[in-house]
Amino acid sequence: MKKSWPLSGRPGAEPVFQRTDVSKPADVKGLVDKAVAEFGRLDVAFNNVGIGGEQVPLHEQDIDKAGVLFDVNIKGVL
Repeated sequence: MKKSWPLSGRPGAEPVFQRTDVSKPADVKGLVDKAVAEFGRLDVAFNNVGIGGEQVPLHEQDIDKAGVLFDVNIKGVL
């Protein structure tokens, strides 16, 4: 098994992966729960996610597409 020390910057710190859809609160909770279970605590979280929407007047927006955009870009960072 390849050591992860150069990646993590310190010996013994193994990176972990958790697939997360930030528009789903249960997924985000699962991500936080996994971080706490693996590392004992979560000091910082950096959310680098966002999607683009249609560039049309507000009254022409598709409500379902606007809902997905809102779920990811607004609620996904809460």
